[in-house]
Amino acid sequence: MAVAFTPEEAVLASSTVVTMLPSSPHVRKVYTESSGIIPTLRLLSAEEAKATLCIDSTTLDVEVGREVAAETQETGADMVDAPVSGGVTGAKAGTLSFLVGGEERAFLRAQPILAAMGKRIIHCGPSGSGLAAKICNNLVLGVEQIVVAEAMLLGQRLGLDPAVLAGVINCSTGACWSSMVNNPVPGALPDKSPPCERDYEGGFATSLMLKVRERGIFAWRTGRSPAFEHRISAWRQTSRVTPAALCRWRKRQKASMQRS
Repeated sequence: MAVAFTPEEAVLASSTVVTMLPSSPHVRKVYTESSGIIPTLRLLSAEEAKATLCIDSTTLDVEVGREVAAETQETGADMVDAPVSGGVTGAKAGTLSFLVGGEERAFLRAQPILAAMGKRIIHCGPSGSGLAAKICNNLVLGVEQIVVAEAMLLGQRLGLDPAVLAGVINCSTGACWSSMVNNPVPGALPDKSPPCERDYEGGFATSLMLKVRERGIFAWRTGRSPAFEHRISAWRQTSRVTPAALCRWRKRQKASMQRS
């Protein structure tokens, strides 16, 4: 198997290019700068460009994703945004969900490729829709993770056994993915292996969750949510008064919010 050392080499060597990068600036650089994907696509014949499919699984700003997709499509190539959900556990098990945005034709081309890496391939709508769905989902996840961490911490301080409290939450209305799979307290899920059982290594980093939160804040602004300013004010106030939610361990797993 040949190794491509630049985006240009990757485009010239393959009709399908899959990218997954840290954030918006990296996507802009890889796709738009010299020797990037889009300039290289412009060098191809119309037939070669049309035969090319670009799949970007980065979680980035919706507007940036749409701009890059539009520029890519102008070359004749197809492109979809396809951020993933499911975490490290899902990646290892091959059970990731791909949230796809793009034209129907591009989605149908991408579907068998994504199916080799994930279990659920969901067409969310036109370009940027996969990113929008990912950001909304992760906003829910981030809030759930903080609330579960705070509830578990409170329960321990009130004398509850973590496993007992987790059992109560998980058979009650408080049950969620963060409580059932990613509980941040060692021993709370004796039949599972969340990152807290590995000293909080090997999970979704808090720094990445903060990045997703910033994507959500940007989306709230551009989406003209009427309650935007109230949400931001509430978030800032909560961050000041909730020590366990401050994410002091930014480079570690998000479950480390329990470590306060």
